[in-house]
Amino acid sequence: MDVIGYVIGYGGNSFEKYVDSPAVWNFIEMISFADFISFYSFYYEFMRTQCEYTSHLNLYAGIGNGTISTCMKVPLLNDFAVMLSVYTRLISSPVIKEKTFQEIKDFFDGRMIYRRHYFENNSGIKNAYQFARKVLDFYSGK
Repeated sequence: MDVIGYVIGYGGNSFEKYVDSPAVWNFIEMISFADFISFYSFYYEFMRTQCEYTSHLNLYAGIGNGTISTCMKVPLLNDFAVMLSVYTRLISSPVIKEKTFQEIKDFFDGRMIYRRHYFENNSGIKNAYQFARKVLDFYSGK
């Protein structure tokens, strides 16, 4: 099966109207996060261009590619990871970064788990929390 056939099978009708003339973003919307990282890295390597963000896409040490692909499809988790990535790049004050990350960690370690027994049997919520916490730990260590 060719790439278009694969993407149509994966994304269903959402890609069919673009088969004759797809744009790059149509393809990007259909691939997994791990495939996006590979595509992004390949592009900059092929163009022999430096990109300061390439290292941020391959950052989730201790998190498997399957987990990354699954979690990054959840808009809230995706936005959280991207927000932390951008924040660490834009904020130059170590004091402000440390205070902000401590406030987020306090929220994760306090309010978010205050009634954790409500969600003990919900693996989706538990996995989302664990993923977000690992991303937070990664960026707060920068």
